[in-house]
Amino acid sequence: MNKPLVSIVIPTRNSANTLPLCLKSIMKQTYKNIEIIVIDNFSNDKTREIAKQFGARVYLLPCERTKAKNIGTLLAKGKYILYLDSDMILSRNVIEKCVNTMENQPHIGGIIIPEISFGKSLLAHLRLYERICYFHTEMESARFYRRDLVLQAHGFDEDLLLYEEASLHEKVQKMGYKISRVPTPIIHLENTHLWPFLKKRLRYAVTLHRFIKRYHNRKAVADPTYRMKLIIRILKKLSTPIPIILLILLLKSIEQAAYYISILTSITNIKSQDSTYEIQTIIQDKTRKKQYLHDTQKRVPCRERFHSN
Repeated sequence: MNKPLVSIVIPTRNSANTLPLCLKSIMKQTYKNIEIIVIDNFSNDKTREIAKQFGARVYLLPCERTKAKNIGTLLAKGKYILYLDSDMILSRNVIEKCVNTMENQPHIGGIIIPEISFGKSLLAHLRLYERICYFHTEMESARFYRRDLVLQAHGFDEDLLLYEEASLHEKVQKMGYKISRVPTPIIHLENTHLWPFLKKRLRYAVTLHRFIKRYHNRKAVADPTYRMKLIIRILKKLSTPIPIILLILLLKSIEQAAYYISILTSITNIKSQDSTYEIQTIIQDKTRKKQYLHDTQKRVPCRERFHSN
C-alpha cells in the first residue's frame, strides 16, 4: 500500500541551537515518507546550513511565522501537513500514529499532539506544569492536518501572531470535520528565561484583540481568568506543592500584564485593520499561487530574493 506523503513545515529565525534536535527527531520517525520545508526569516547563524544537511527544502522569506506556515503550505506536496516549531522534538512514532488515524477516519480533519516542556531553567519547570494542565482541554490545538482542508480554510490568519494554531483549529471544525488527539507527545524545548519570554509575549500580544474578536468559540484560550482557574484545579488534583502553584500563577499574572500592556499600546499607536488574508486570494489556482510567490519575491531586496537553497 502506498503511504501518503507528509509535509513538515518549520518556520525558523536564528534556530541553530535547537533545529538539529528537531530535525534528528524527524529523521528517526518510524514513518519515512516525509518532506521537510524550512521557511527561514534570514537567520544570521547556521540555521539554513543545518537544515540543508538534513535534506530540507529551505526558503528565505522575511515574515512572521503565520505567513511562513502559509507559504510552506503552498509549497508542500504532501497529503498531510505537520506544523512544527524549530524547538520541538517528536516522539518516534507520532507521525505514523497521526497518518493511521487520518487514513482510517476520513471525518477527522486535524490532530492534536500534546506538548511537554523540557529545560533546565525555572521557567521551563513552570511551563511543564502549566502544559500538563492543558491536556484534554480547549487550550490544546491541532498541529497535524489534511493539507487540502488547510487550503480550503484559507490557512492561518496572517494578521495574528498569537493563538494562530487555535484559529486554524476552529476554522477546520467549522467546516464540519472532527479534531482528534494522539497520546504521543511533542517535547517543547524551553531554553529561554523570563525576560526574553515576556518580550516575545509583548510582541505577539499586539494582535490578541483580533483573535478575541474573530473567534468567539475559542475565546477561552485567551481568557486569563479561565486559565488561572484551570491551572489551580488541575494542580490541586495532582497534589502539586503550593509554592509551585503560586509561582505558576505569578508567571501567568506577569504574562497577562504583558499582554494588556501590548494590547493598549497597539490600540493607541497602531491603526488597526481587519485581516485581508492574502492566502485567500491565491490558494484556488496555480496562476495566483505563482503570482503570490512572485510578489513576495519582489518585496525582498534583490540580493536576498525568496528562493530555495
